[in-house]
Amino acid sequence: MARPSICETVKNRIYNVIHEFRLRNDFVLPAERELAEGLQVSRGTVRKALDMLETEGIIIRENQMTRILPTRKQKGRYAFCAASDELSRHFLFGLYYNLWEDLRLLSPDYEIELVLIPHQPDKCPAEILKKLKKYDIIFVSYIREPVVNSMKEANLPLVMLDEQNADCNYPLLCMDNREVGRCAASELLSGGCRNAMTVVYESGHYKPFELRRDGFISEFEAGGGSVMSVVNCKNTENPLESLISLAGEIQANVKPETDGIFYISDEAISMVNWLFEKKICSNPDFKVTAFLGSGNFSKNLTQTEYWVMDNKSMISEMLFLIEKYENTQETPAIFCKRMAPVHYHKTIALSTRERKVK
Repeated sequence: MARPSICETVKNRIYNVIHEFRLRNDFVLPAERELAEGLQVSRGTVRKALDMLETEGIIIRENQMTRILPTRKQKGRYAFCAASDELSRHFLFGLYYNLWEDLRLLSPDYEIELVLIPHQPDKCPAEILKKLKKYDIIFVSYIREPVVNSMKEANLPLVMLDEQNADCNYPLLCMDNREVGRCAASELLSGGCRNAMTVVYESGHYKPFELRRDGFISEFEAGGGSVMSVVNCKNTENPLESLISLAGEIQANVKPETDGIFYISDEAISMVNWLFEKKICSNPDFKVTAFLGSGNFSKNLTQTEYWVMDNKSMISEMLFLIEKYENTQETPAIFCKRMAPVHYHKTIALSTRERKVK
């Protein structure tokens, strides 16, 4: 998949700065030298990125100052699609509920409508497909593959927000899940861990889990460590049986020398808490790092590093794409096709970490 040029990447990063300035009603950007130092790139690269932003009507340079122009009145219609329960009443995944809540808060200049899609059907319901045809850009969080395929067949202008739905024919805005794993491995290695375990609760194949695990294993082993991976039994529709099987796998594989866990998904971290209470590991230097998705679990493990998606960066990229569309005369389909296969996976930084201690 093609990667954006250095200038395009720097332009997107400056747009993130612009978005933050707008939120605090500050409409003058720092000087080129200051931007270059902050972004750790050359002034020439910053100047070219600013040229691009000025051409797109986002900034104007006058009297030796770079002013941020106000956003124009919304022209297009935009939607945020997320998986829901069968009755389309509630979000199915907390990660994207959190993103939607922040999107509503941080996008006052644009009206973006929420469209919930049941996670179970083998294709997108006809009434939802009909509704989606009125939007100029449709941001798609994690939706089941058959449902997304029916949206593609309807030639809808889609922008993917999850690596599970990545397609070279559509723009992709998401965090780099392999980088999540690498960062988690570095965290445990720097804490002295050399014998780690990855734990994931799965209800089906989900590519981001696989990428987080791959990134962790490659980085941890490159640092001289060894990794044992455990997963629940998926041959049952009973969630309790799956949790029990996961607990059994953890108990069976924790060794005296095990000194760390990377919890890839947060659906069953309460099981890890329970096992700790049972004192399955007596190593006083045992460390845990976990990816915080929905946040629906107890955060009382000691020495735990929680990695989260940087929603603010994600939203800045989404709004930048909208602003870019609003400044073109292209049809939605042509615009999205021209943007593809740009992959903004580096725009989601793992910069927000909280240490939770009892």
